[in-house]
Amino acid sequence: MEEEIVDLTTPPKEEPWCSACADFTDYKRKWTAYPRADLDGGTYPENEEVPHCIRCDSVMHYLSLSTQLVWGFRFAGTTIFIIATLLCFFLFDFSPGSVTWWIAGMMVAILVTKAPKRSRKALLSHALYMEKLKLMKPEKNL
Repeated sequence: MEEEIVDLTTPPKEEPWCSACADFTDYKRKWTAYPRADLDGGTYPENEEVPHCIRCDSVMHYLSLSTQLVWGFRFAGTTIFIIATLLCFFLFDFSPGSVTWWIAGMMVAILVTKAPKRSRKALLSHALYMEKLKLMKPEKNL
């Protein structure tokens, strides 16, 4: 009797999501090289695998990385908002100048939270896809 050995230590690889096609489509791997600094003062190329959709040839996203990126920018925007509020209303006296700087800080915080546009689009299209699947295959009530 032949037994199959299963390695449980490595998690299953996440499939990339195409936000243009709104599906887990087939993809091809393209390699991109970024120059990185070396400790000796030189540079070396760092190769990165970027999945591209076969249907529309757009860059595909890994949903876990997109989620981390969006939440990181939301945290940064919230931090900017809190710091701007503390500086403008608690450290300095209430004046038209402090209100103006607080409004400017609010605008910066909003822009920071909206910055990862492609990742937000990928997450939104995936959420709509999951909602569509739920509507297409409703659970049977017992």
